[in-house]
Amino acid sequence: MDRISPEVLLPEKLRYLGKLEQFSSARHHLGLFRSVGISCTFASSDSLSDSSIRHLVFAAVSKLLHLHPTLSTTIINEESNNPYFVRLPSIDLEQVVKFVERLTPIDPLSGSDVELDTLLSLQHNVSFPIRQVQWKIVISSHSQFPRLFTMSLFFHHALADGASALIFMRDFHTALNAVTTAESVPHTFIPIPAAIPQTLESLCSPPTLPTKSSSDTKPSSATSTSPGTSNFRSLALSPLTTTALLQTCKAHSTTLGAVFPVIIASAILRSSPSLSTECVIPINLRPYLGIDGDSIGVYYDGFSVSLPHGEINWDAARKVGSDIKTHLEGVKEGHINVLKFQKIPDMIEMFRHRENKGGFDVSNLGRAKPGDEGKWEMARCTFNRSAFVGGGDFTLGIVMGRDGWLSLGFAWEEGRMGREVMEGIMGSVRTVLEEVVGRSNSV
Repeated sequence: MDRISPEVLLPEKLRYLGKLEQFSSARHHLGLFRSVGISCTFASSDSLSDSSIRHLVFAAVSKLLHLHPTLSTTIINEESNNPYFVRLPSIDLEQVVKFVERLTPIDPLSGSDVELDTLLSLQHNVSFPIRQVQWKIVISSHSQFPRLFTMSLFFHHALADGASALIFMRDFHTALNAVTTAESVPHTFIPIPAAIPQTLESLCSPPTLPTKSSSDTKPSSATSTSPGTSNFRSLALSPLTTTALLQTCKAHSTTLGAVFPVIIASAILRSSPSLSTECVIPINLRPYLGIDGDSIGVYYDGFSVSLPHGEINWDAARKVGSDIKTHLEGVKEGHINVLKFQKIPDMIEMFRHRENKGGFDVSNLGRAKPGDEGKWEMARCTFNRSAFVGGGDFTLGIVMGRDGWLSLGFAWEEGRMGREVMEGIMGSVRTVLEEVVGRSNSV
């Protein structure tokens, strides 16, 4: 029998990580930031058994792995200054897709889901194993409603960004409507030899390296490089409230993405006035750099705005909107803040000396786009993530589901922000929203 060369058994080396990708791989290695995620609820017009749903989910995920080669990669040498992607020889879907039974049914008319929040918190505190798949899926459902399940996707931030999460869910929706229970689905997927997307840096030529990033903020606390524990809580605004909020924003010549930083700053004033109101706003770069809008990868920038300590201020909201527009105009000219990472020779060492920053992040994904129509419908979505040790005091992720509910997901680090403090901020956010839309019973 011929002997197989050892090189044949090695994973296929694809490319080195770009500096923006290294920003996340270093954080993951140190346990400072573990994952980004999105949860979407899907409802079928047909009644299905648990085994049928399991079969359809595996079939749909298999189609996505063919569609997005990035999902078939892992990261080697994450602990070094030269991490790189390799293609996995195979993926065992049984290991990365888990099914759990909910204790309580999904309530499509409730503005909160404590059971889902608990699941998300737990998953965001687990790092991805070395040299293995860097994403995972948890399907949660209740036997009382066999036509309904929630898919929660978690992924390494060096593989994908928030916009990628929506791309994944849209394509999963299309695949779910295309597969049948009659299809034969092997639970071990063999990746195809396809190229993965380029780095952000390679698409920005010639690069413009800012001498000072507008996302830099003054440190508010001591250096912390110890792995942190994440907490996550969400609240959702009804379609009625969401519509009223959008109309109010339009009436004041601003947008949802511009007003939420101001709403959060107002809520901080009411509940925790000692906290910073410096806000970092991530931006999806795909539409501005000619990047394929269907590409799963890491293509975002970020900038900060200083918000006044005060009650809701529409001038401040319009100023945030103007700042977003100005930043995007700069992006078109090549002025991208995250390109400054190219100046950092040792990303891990940088994080070991990085000081915690105050303030907060507001990341708005917009409205989730559905896939091709069929028996399955996409409904509520929740954008979620780990807390970032060394980042802001907390983060807010916003996404509107296909059911019209607007989800607000808050993540914070245990011990740095007390639960009672975050509950106070979230309660104040509710109050401010009630005042903004003038409907005290609809939030």
